[in-house]
Amino acid sequence: MKLRIAFLLLSALCLVGRLTAFSFAEKHVAASLVAERTAFVPGQTTTVALRFVHDEHWHTYWKNPGEAGLPTTIAWTLPPGFAAGPIQWPAPEITDTGGVLTYGYGGDLLLLVDIAVPADAQPGASATLRAAVDWLMCKESCIPGTAKLELVLPVAAEARADAQWAAKIGAARAAVPTASDRLSAHAYRHGRDLTIRVEPRDGAELAGGPVAFFADDGAVETQALQPAQAAGGALSFAVRLAEPVSAHPPAELSGLLVANVGWWTGGPKAVAVRIPVTDGAAPAEGGVSSPTSGAASGAGAKNAATSGLPGVLGLAFLGGMILNLMPCVFPVLG
Repeated sequence: MKLRIAFLLLSALCLVGRLTAFSFAEKHVAASLVAERTAFVPGQTTTVALRFVHDEHWHTYWKNPGEAGLPTTIAWTLPPGFAAGPIQWPAPEITDTGGVLTYGYGGDLLLLVDIAVPADAQPGASATLRAAVDWLMCKESCIPGTAKLELVLPVAAEARADAQWAAKIGAARAAVPTASDRLSAHAYRHGRDLTIRVEPRDGAELAGGPVAFFADDGAVETQALQPAQAAGGALSFAVRLAEPVSAHPPAELSGLLVANVGWWTGGPKAVAVRIPVTDGAAPAEGGVSSPTSGAASGAGAKNAATSGLPGVLGLAFLGGMILNLMPCVFPVLG
């Protein structure tokens, strides 16, 4: 958490010098606006995409960047009556940079936004969308990026699919995680420790393999994919609440359940979920170990060993003996 705060402070300082860094931004991430259709149709919705083309090994961030980073933002200036929806985020990849885990994207990326066109828009006119875009791009180091983009399309009674972008935007839409009725999830909390239990529905058979939970809002600590415990057809795995959140534990988690091989045969790797949180152990009949079985029992043993002044002094004496027997101390003993 301290590392993330320091990173955000440095990012804020970089943003002050954004104009100086802009030429570097153009070299590492190219930004543009593209549309799924050839025109705006009154009373209908048109999907527009913010396109990022990243240089190799450079990445930008998901709405929850993880242990460091900043999410991409779009500030729209639209014609009267037009309205922009939220960014539709595809599932991010986990990046490990020197032990710092982040959620983000590389390559050729399309971030989709639905633009609602007012019913009284006049065919024969044109409409200009303006977007002020801010992002943070990173490789070994990070640079803030910014761009002021425009997209001009005619207003017409009907529109065709754009020959260049319709199929690509359709593929990007299919990559945006959605909810599924083929699985359900529940979280069981003990202190900061959570056991997330995922159960199949409608005859689905969960595939297993490494899994993770990506919280939309950073409510849980960022972690890499991990093996899940399988029992009774369900899968369970452990996460931890982030420190600021643990003071007021949430009654529900929102985010993505991610499975490295897909949740079932032919199924998606990421599913959007809202997970209710219950205090206490996971149900024993499901074969899910209680979140207290490891962390709490270990904490209890530690508290028993260190309770009271004699325990503390005993541990201090033992630590001193071990230190003086270490080879690196021998030259100092004389």
